[in-house]
Amino acid sequence: MDPEDLTDTQDAADRTGPRLGVVAAVGSWPRDVAVVERAVQEADRRGGPLTLLHVDQERCAMTGADEEYVGRHVAAEHEVLAAAAEHARALRPRPPVQTALYVGSVTDGILRTAHAAAVVVLGAEGASPAVRAVRGGVTAAVVARATCLVEVVPAGERLPGPDAPPVARVVAASTAAGQRSVLADVATAQAAVWDVPVEEVTLPGRPGTELPGLDEHDLVVVLRGTHAPLWGRPDARLRGLLDHAPCSVLVAPAAGPTPGP
Repeated sequence: MDPEDLTDTQDAADRTGPRLGVVAAVGSWPRDVAVVERAVQEADRRGGPLTLLHVDQERCAMTGADEEYVGRHVAAEHEVLAAAAEHARALRPRPPVQTALYVGSVTDGILRTAHAAAVVVLGAEGASPAVRAVRGGVTAAVVARATCLVEVVPAGERLPGPDAPPVARVVAASTAAGQRSVLADVATAQAAVWDVPVEEVTLPGRPGTELPGLDEHDLVVVLRGTHAPLWGRPDARLRGLLDHAPCSVLVAPAAGPTPGP
């Protein structure tokens, strides 16, 4: 899907009412199986469509390349989406699960596709330095610029067992006293989505300090902040939370998205 097609889709979605959809950013397969599984859970809870997005950022550099080579590349990119879609539909037999292929910048592709969505789900940084350099930059940039909720899934997370809840508690982590009212509204809306309790905590002042007592069944909700982040990146405390939390972290824009599913 090219940028023009995505723009038409977003404009139509903006005219139809509240944000309901979930976008899952799938970089490769099966590395991003946790992202797809979490997005399926989100879509089921919210009752909206699920869009699996894969961004081909290399195609623009292939002008003049061997036609057979480009063909193999395009086929491989589509295979990523096909595998992710097959897995999502097996987990969520009810439609709609749709796919989108964006050619261009990864960050721009995610932001444009998620323009009219309720939440975009993407992966945290991996253990590999190369993955951290690429994935971390995209994750941080999307968190800093998105107008919707952004859920960052820790590397390696998979669906819990059949008897374990996907979310057992919403943890509202504020970084300043002035955030508490807006953050409470967002956290309460998320607790209603998952039908779980809310607990309020203060994000530690020292970057890299982990919140105590978190496990994989928590959902941490945090505000991005009221000011534009330096160089389009989240502040150090939020970045540390995204890097080290053992559970998913849901980042809300400073203005606050429309509460509820």
